[in-house]
Amino acid sequence: MRTTTARLVSALIVLATVSLDAQSARRAPANAISIDVKGPLVVAFFPPFTDEEKRNDDGGITEGLAHLRFALENIAKCWKNGDAELRLEVTRSVTLRNRGDVHHVRISTQWGRSVGAILVAPGRPARVVFASDGPSSVQWLGPEAVSDYFGAVACRSKQ
Repeated sequence: MRTTTARLVSALIVLATVSLDAQSARRAPANAISIDVKGPLVVAFFPPFTDEEKRNDDGGITEGLAHLRFALENIAKCWKNGDAELRLEVTRSVTLRNRGDVHHVRISTQWGRSVGAILVAPGRPARVVFASDGPSSVQWLGPEAVSDYFGAVACRSKQ
């Protein structure tokens, strides 16, 4: 009897867990990103787009993504930190798991706050930098933010 009860309780726990996972998946945006912060991290972000929008792209999507790639390249050149992770994500939601803390970065649907970069390091709060004048502005805002947040003096502008 005890074994049967134990199996029934285990099965109910598994079913409850699966049910909660399914509910969470339905609430989270389809393109939500989850990242474990294991070292210095810069995540450039761009808003999601449909296949139809990509097919009919007047250059905004292609150029916008290219500018964010250039921003990450600029950061890699000036920072030269082999432990850092630099990545580009097309998303409206980033969940950062940082030493037991979970931080959700919800990215706006308004164009002026839908492109930018997130900087984070283990044990430190994340910093979000938004493009000030389209995706190309992240090419100088990104390195400046890396200079300030990570202390990468070589990324500071020479103005």
